[in-house]
Amino acid sequence: MKEHPIIFSAESIRAILDGRKSQTRRIVKPQPQPNGGKGLSPLEPYHTPLDKWTWVLAATGHGNGTSGNYCPYGTIGDRLWVRETFAKPRIVSIEDYLACKVIYKADCAFPKMPAEVDKWTPSIFMPRWASRITLEVTDVRVQRLQDISEEDAIAEGVIAINDPEGDCWTDGKYLTAFQKLWGEINGFAGEPKARASWDSNPFVWCISFKVVK
Repeated sequence: MKEHPIIFSAESIRAILDGRKSQTRRIVKPQPQPNGGKGLSPLEPYHTPLDKWTWVLAATGHGNGTSGNYCPYGTIGDRLWVRETFAKPRIVSIEDYLACKVIYKADCAFPKMPAEVDKWTPSIFMPRWASRITLEVTDVRVQRLQDISEEDAIAEGVIAINDPEGDCWTDGKYLTAFQKLWGEINGFAGEPKARASWDSNPFVWCISFKVVK
């Protein structure tokens, strides 16, 4: 068993803590090349022609006689320690210092910042000791982004909004809610992060997990 760090937004953190989120999708980097490449070895999975899917088998630790793991988030049985935006409160007493308290942005009412916090620390800088959530990987697979099902969208922890008088994002479908969330995080077509947009339909790691109590 190995441990790997993983970053989640405040919205995703709340979904995990509420028990609504048990899947996450992350872009495969680099994206597999449709025309193949020079190397066909399982040790070079991203250069394998797509019709053979050897790189997928190697990435999930199955097939081709290899136990290699090319997914940066591990394989089944590995653990993920969650990084999230946090802050250490202003120290005004020895009790504060000894408590070594950590405040998590996901727990705070938006947009108001707690009075005892001067600034938030981005999730990428969270040390292991400050992480409060550990996840166990229960499944790893690769799929195209747009192949996500309604059931998987529910497992992503999104909240569907049904409002006939609303905009195109309020049709009551979880797939629509997930598409909106993906665009907010990774960019819609035409925006700076267009390579990761919904319309580009990239290959993604689909990671299922459960919270370690």
